[in-house]
Amino acid sequence: MRFMPTLLAAATVACGFGVSTAMADTQITGAGSTFDYPFFSKAFQAYSKAHPDVTVSYEAIGSGGGIQQFTAKSVDFGASDVPMNADELAEAKAPVVEIPVTLGGERIQSPRNFQGSQINPRGGRRHLSRPDNEME
Repeated sequence: MRFMPTLLAAATVACGFGVSTAMADTQITGAGSTFDYPFFSKAFQAYSKAHPDVTVSYEAIGSGGGIQQFTAKSVDFGASDVPMNADELAEAKAPVVEIPVTLGGERIQSPRNFQGSQINPRGGRRHLSRPDNEME
């Protein structure tokens, strides 16, 4: 099972999202987890619709890229499938707030989806439809 993906945010981001343009608009940028992207896409679109003076952009580049860009301070927040480790937190050089935002799961599946087959942990497949249940 996957760990809860985590939204990473610096304390300055949590206290006002830090970035403002010369105009009255607020722009918030983030990058990271591709798993989180469908949720973020809808959530940020809805937020921007309710708050037209705020624009949130997110680039789905993978968890590692999100952590790298966040610690390099090139984005306001990063998203990762796992919490930052001690070295990554130290590299951020600022307080980090980690917020779980999505939960994913994994399943084991046969490499080939044969109807009436099951995986044998010792190797091979047993056909449930065969009376003798012989191995292939």
